[in-house]
Amino acid sequence: MLRRAALIVSVVLLAGCAWGQPGFDGGNSSDNRAEPAVNAQTVTGLHELWKTAGGNATVPAPILSGGYLLTSTNSALVGTGTGGCPGGGVPTCAPAWHVDGSFGPPVSDGSSVFVRDTATEHLRVFDLHGNPLWTFTPTPVPNKTSALSPEIQIDSGRVWVEVHDTDMSNATTDRLISLPAGGCGASSCAAVTTIAAGNNFNAASFDEFAATDGLVFRNRRDGSTWYLQAFEAATGAEQWRSKLATDGDVFARDGWVVTSQVSGGHSSTDLVFPTHAGGSCTGAPLACSPFANFAGTGNIWLPITTHHFLTIDSIGHISGIAKDLTTGCTIAHACSPVWSGGFNGLPGTGPISVAGGLIYAAKVNGIAAFSDDGSTGCNTTTITTCSALWSTTLAERALAIAIAGGRLYIAEADGFIHVYGL
Repeated sequence: MLRRAALIVSVVLLAGCAWGQPGFDGGNSSDNRAEPAVNAQTVTGLHELWKTAGGNATVPAPILSGGYLLTSTNSALVGTGTGGCPGGGVPTCAPAWHVDGSFGPPVSDGSSVFVRDTATEHLRVFDLHGNPLWTFTPTPVPNKTSALSPEIQIDSGRVWVEVHDTDMSNATTDRLISLPAGGCGASSCAAVTTIAAGNNFNAASFDEFAATDGLVFRNRRDGSTWYLQAFEAATGAEQWRSKLATDGDVFARDGWVVTSQVSGGHSSTDLVFPTHAGGSCTGAPLACSPFANFAGTGNIWLPITTHHFLTIDSIGHISGIAKDLTTGCTIAHACSPVWSGGFNGLPGTGPISVAGGLIYAAKVNGIAAFSDDGSTGCNTTTITTCSALWSTTLAERALAIAIAGGRLYIAEADGFIHVYGL
């Protein structure tokens, strides 16, 4: 049942004022480059303004769309106005609306909200005021139980969902399915594209996936081996796959896709491929070698910024690989960091997000912002080393970070989303 707490006015989405997916975009780049207000010159003015009850504990990413902070819990889909609320100190703000139900993490394309109904395993779609628009129900597979994955991606007018189909012996096949983000003119919509995977015993066939640049990327387990595959979004046809064994999350933007190489059962090296197959590809199906590689830790946060591919080194410092994949790289494109940011010896153990040219990184008890281009608060010797331009101590560890419309949203382990502004 939909309940309204206040009259809702429409809000025009301005560039930089939205963070519609947990990884910002369908490629999981985690970089809101159009953020209009918070930058290297203004970041020192950030302070906590208000907070609100947090979201789903599995993927608690704050979603910002149409003037609302969108979250979900086991009992409701919630929209809270990003303008905050009156009150002394740091007030706790109530939602503007909520929809009762059991939901996974929401995503938004700026006009609709897409969310998994965990009770029915349907995709449910609402407008930005919480009014129902349409649904999607996976086509059943005989003698199997179908369930939606929590992950939903949006790219180029398509919303992508993952369906797990499991039989009585726990053998699983998975499907990646695209739907028209704008709906189909009916209350229930059918799949536009379906990408199917083969059987895997006691294991899901898909890892995390990315959708960008007209392609869909995911790591697929085939028997005991995982490898990266790229599919054409429009048709579902495989375009290429990696020659090397890969695993972990997938990140893509600016013509590059990054994932991790598997070695000795661990993800130890990050691999960079062109999104579209290049000259290092041979055979049928087309198998490609990476264009470049760099040392990795299997970390799940690998933002792709304007200047760098980011990772975290073995002692917890953020490292940046040059985006040109030439500076700091050997002839064979084995790349070393050209940028580093640290926490005075304390490890960064939490999420990393980027906006307005600033890298926001969490550590055990706080969060700090660093210059991405190395122009502010940095010095250069063998590499560019940056100090924090701004930092704050948190009561609990950060679980997710989003930056949009001059606000910094931090989902913390205390069960609240804390909102900072200038």
